[in-house]
Order: sequence, then C-alpha cells, then structure tokens
Amino acid sequence: EPAAPILRGLARLAEGFPSGMSNWLAVTADRSASGHPVAVMGPQTGYFVPEILMEVAVHAPGFDARGATFPGVSLYVLLGRGPDFAWSATSGGSDLIDVRAELLCDPEGGTPAPDATHYVFDGGCVPMTVRTDTWLAKPNAAALEPPTVVEARVERTVHGPVFARGTVDGAPVAFVRQRSTFFGELDSALAFVELSSGAVHDAASFQRAISRVTGSFNWLYVDDRDVAYYHSGLYPVRAPGVDPDLPSWGTGDWEWRGFVPFEDHPLEVNPARGFIASWNNKPARDWRAADSTWTFGSVHRSEILADRLAARVPAGAVTPSDMVEIMADAATVDLRGQEVLPPVLRAIGRGPKDLGPALGLLQAWVADGAHRLDRDGDGEYEHQAAVALMEEWWEPLIRHVLDPSLDGLYEHVPSRFDDGNREAGLGSAFQGGYYGYVEKAVRMASGGRVDGRYEVLRCADGTRRGCRAALVESLREAIAALGPDPSTWDFDESSETIRFTAIGLLTIDPIPWQNRPTFQQVVEVTADAQAAGGSP
Repeated sequence: EPAAPILRGLARLAEGFPSGMSNWLAVTADRSASGHPVAVMGPQTGYFVPEILMEVAVHAPGFDARGATFPGVSLYVLLGRGPDFAWSATSGGSDLIDVRAELLCDPEGGTPAPDATHYVFDGGCVPMTVRTDTWLAKPNAAALEPPTVVEARVERTVHGPVFARGTVDGAPVAFVRQRSTFFGELDSALAFVELSSGAVHDAASFQRAISRVTGSFNWLYVDDRDVAYYHSGLYPVRAPGVDPDLPSWGTGDWEWRGFVPFEDHPLEVNPARGFIASWNNKPARDWRAADSTWTFGSVHRSEILADRLAARVPAGAVTPSDMVEIMADAATVDLRGQEVLPPVLRAIGRGPKDLGPALGLLQAWVADGAHRLDRDGDGEYEHQAAVALMEEWWEPLIRHVLDPSLDGLYEHVPSRFDDGNREAGLGSAFQGGYYGYVEKAVRMASGGRVDGRYEVLRCADGTRRGCRAALVESLREAIAALGPDPSTWDFDESSETIRFTAIGLLTIDPIPWQNRPTFQQVVEVTADAQAAGGSP
C-alpha cells in the first residue's frame, strides 16, 4: 500500500502532540461583524530551527487542503483548512490509560518469584512476552561524538508493558500500563484522509470524521455557518467497581467493557454564549482527566482567553482583528495575576500598613491585566516590581496556605508549584501548577459559595482569620527576601526568554517570553468561498 508510510507518520503525530501548549478560540456567526464564524487557531509544537511543522498545500483529484503537517507526512494536512472549512486541535489530557496489577504465578504450581515472568489471566498461568530492545542514541542532533548503544529489557503482558513490581497482600505482582490506543494508532489516519479528501462538508460530518482519532485532543471546526467542537479519544468503559485512579487486577475479571460511544464525548455546535476557547483545559464538567493530570481544577489557563472573549463578544460585530488582538493580549498574561491574586488580595483586604506599598503594586498590576511584558523595549517588564514580588511570593504563599494540609506530602503530588516552561526557555507556561489549589482554598476560607469544595485541603486552619494571617505572613516573608525598598525589586526577564533548539547547525536569537503557537491560522469562511469551493 503506497500510503502506508503516510499512515504510520499520522499515527506518530497522533501520539506525539506536545502537551500543554496549543490553543484556539472562535466566535459564532451571530456575534461576528460579517455574519460568519471567526477563529484563531494555534497548534504549538515547540521552538526549533528549522521548525518541526511545515506548511503544505495539497490540490489534486480527490484532495484539496492546506495547512500544517510534519515532514514525511505531506500527503495529508493535519491542522489547517479545506476548500470551505478549517480545523485545529489542542491536547486533551483525558484518561485512556489504566494500571493493572498482574498476579504472578509459577507454571509448575510452586510459589512465584518476585521477578517471575508468568501471570494469571482468564484462569491460566500465561507467559509474558520478554525481549531486549537495542537502539542508538545521541545526546543531541548536533553532537559530534558517536551515538551510544542503549539496551532495555521489555516485559509485556496482554494488558501492556511492565513498569514496576511489588506485592499485594504479600503476593508478588507486576504493574503494567494498559493503553487503549495500543495498536490503534493507525486508526487516527482515517480522520485526516477524510478531512483532506472532501468527505467533510459540515459540522456533523467533521465531528464524525475526527472521532476516528484515538488520541486525546480538543478539536475545533469552523465553516461559513457553524462553530463545532469535539473531544476525541478512545476512552474505556471500566468494569463496575473499578476506580480509575487506582490499579485494578489484570486476572481477566475486570476487563474493559468497550469504549465510550461517540455521542457521550464532549461535543458542541454553536455554543450559546457565542464563543469557545481551548488551551489544553478540561474539556467538560465531570469529565475525567488522565491520572497524570493534577491541574484540572478551579483555575484553567484557558480563562485568560475566555475572560477576554466574554468582555468583547456580547457587544457583537466581532472582527478577525478583534480575535487576533484577544489572542495576542492573552499571550503575555501571568495566570496567577489574573486568577489567583484577586481572591488573595480580597482576603487580605486593606492589610497592615507595612504591606500597603506591596499591595498597591500588586493591585495596579492586576488592574492592568497582569502582563509579563516589556512594552517599551527597555529590557524590563512593565510592573517590574510586582512581577518580582509575584515570583518571590509564590512558594511562600503556597506553603503558608497549604502546609497545614500538605506538609510532607508535596513530593507525592506529581505537579510543580509553578509551570517551569518559562525558566526552561520553552515559552508555553501556566498549564500546570498549584494555581487552582491556592485559589479555591482561599475562596473557601473567605466564606463565599464554592462549587466542589475540597474535603481535606484548607487555607491554613480553614477560617477566614487564619487564612488571612497565613497570607499576610507569607507576603512579609517575600518582602523580607526582596528588601524594604520596592524600587529595587528587580526580575531578570532574560531568564525566561524563549530559546530555539537547533536541529541542524544554525539557530536564531531568543525572543521575549510569550504564550503563543508555532503555527497560527486566522480564519473567516465567507459564503462566496462556500459556494465557489474556494479557500478561507
């Protein structure tokens, strides 16, 4: 089959979207100036020289599409537009992997050893698949030294690869990861075939086509009439009694009962509020995140986009330039300043007099949009002192607020206090951190209505007074570290500039920090384009 290499490339893409980077936003036809939906779509695959994504246009009998793809997968457009519609994706982060505890056994009937390679399944003692994989690895693409030979022993059961061993009630077990998409990667290719070859002609046909993607993604579609959303993925239906957050037995009694059907996935057409946005956030209320995703809480990075859309869209007559401005303005916002500081500052109130200057700096920063932005190019962020204070305050704030609940447990929570991408020069930031934990705990202590209240987590002792005291003490600690004079508070913005990774021998200079995509479309499909079969 000549298309087999392309299909394999599509499968690798479906498994390989970087998490926590891409975004998109759209406004419905009834709220736009033209009477047609407007979308700004931005997949993000990191900063490389040359870029990983490449733009292609495929126009041939049976094919009509233009957009982004990966080198070697150029027959089909993966993120882009057809003759009268456009589409894009963000990473979904939903739960399609379970951990199984395989009960080890001895085929001769004896006591199994801790490193045994047989396990109980469907009443038998069956062997694992065991092999040694060998490959060559280089430190980086430009390294001059020869590659290193790497070997790994792979043990696999019917459910997946072994990643750990242990005991349950004294019995030896092997823990494995069961992934629903294993051997289902190529199924995703069919979606892109349909997108590029004329099978998609409206919102419903798009949702059906993109539902073939087995990986977890949030998909946006626009044409001249509709805005549509679909959350793809092959999500297992667990057996009764199985807790998806905990390992379950792999003996055969607790197998998956099929997969979540099309109509039960998060999906929508022409949202009533007039807009939709995604920035790798939770796709829907009561939808399960992956076990490794600990940040789907009360604060999502997509709120940076949603708040700006909510302020502009109700007035109507939204233009493409309005949407681009919203995307650009959101790109330099500190999520903590927008979502966490307001309830924290309200809880502190007017505050002790010695904190007045610091509180004033933070309030002015929040009022100005909480940007990390050097508008005049002088090498310093505007609101420099507030940004420096936010950086110094964040860890003491977390510890004073949450230590009574979490002291000694932080290392067991697979999330950093703050997203480290800024420090690593990777650009995309504020996807993962303790933002929602702090925000909700403070709101709970403040006495307002809070949906989904924490059962254990509290701000300090959980009282309004105790929480305020913890906030005040943490702020004093940060100020003491910076010094008494706010005019001397400085943050080195060069520490978080975006650095490009060279795939070849050349690179380019760093650029200022921002939350922006690698490849961006601004789309408004007109009725004339729809009728003529032209391009957006």
